[in-house]
Amino acid sequence: MSRRFPTITATLTTCALLGATGCPQDDLPSQPDAGAPPLPSLRFEDPDAGSGPADLSCLGERTQPVAGDERSFTMAVVPFGAPPSVRVPGAVVHIFAGNEVPDDDICAAPDCVELVADEQGEVTVEVPAEAWFAYRVLPMDGDEPTSTFLRTVESHLSPPEEGGRVENLNTITAATLNGLAASVGGEVRAATGVVSGRLRDCQGRPLAGAVMRIFDEDGVEIELGPKVDDAQVYYFDGAVPPALDATGEYTSIDGRFAAVNMPPSGLARIELWGVPEGEAEPVLVACEELGIHADTLSVIALLPTRSDGPTRCGEVPLSISP
Repeated sequence: MSRRFPTITATLTTCALLGATGCPQDDLPSQPDAGAPPLPSLRFEDPDAGSGPADLSCLGERTQPVAGDERSFTMAVVPFGAPPSVRVPGAVVHIFAGNEVPDDDICAAPDCVELVADEQGEVTVEVPAEAWFAYRVLPMDGDEPTSTFLRTVESHLSPPEEGGRVENLNTITAATLNGLAASVGGEVRAATGVVSGRLRDCQGRPLAGAVMRIFDEDGVEIELGPKVDDAQVYYFDGAVPPALDATGEYTSIDGRFAAVNMPPSGLARIELWGVPEGEAEPVLVACEELGIHADTLSVIALLPTRSDGPTRCGEVPLSISP
């Protein structure tokens, strides 16, 4: 299912591609067999709170949130890289209260509710409080790349507290995606997926110093390649505005990561590894499962590991290059 929409007039930076969460710092980590680069201790840096070691006190102790009463709130559909005032009226949005997004564009009750953004580019969402939910913004055809939007999926979201800040629903234009790839001399292959996310500690602070790994539904680590259209991993640089960092080997102070040209996988396993303060070896910091869909940007926010998380988390240790 795809629709035609007018061009969205906005300045879209190349960093806009990779996520609902920000812009990327470009890099290719070492191949798994060669080991990851030497890692610094996991740290946070906050303009207001200062900097310090990551709080991992909840590591392995968190559990999946339990659903509460219904909560209603408004979300706006905003293109990556555009200011919040730039919206996408008429965008079709699917809301999944169960946090599970099927690999098609079908929306069937009771698992899915279809909404259409109003003239202000907004939708009113109703989901159980506390529990995770997911959304999908359907692809939209335009007359040119700046008005052609790819499918975007985001999961593991929690409803805001009453009166709290509401995140935007993300979508991305073909122009932004292609521009990002070109900015690092790469290409995005058709029928592959893009993944983006952000790592935070137990206090919700973005973490620097983590390495991203992706495993397919069979538990095999997705191999990164040297060619411009091979599977690639990138990190954000933490600058304002953020940009790709061609030398980055792990997350910067914004905790953001991304991957392109990922083979579609039923439920891929996303792992973030890092070295806690005072330790020498990396540990598994975060692990969740995420569907990777063809021609789709899949976004996820990660916190430290759960006691009831995916069963195969951390089964392949991360080695560090000498």
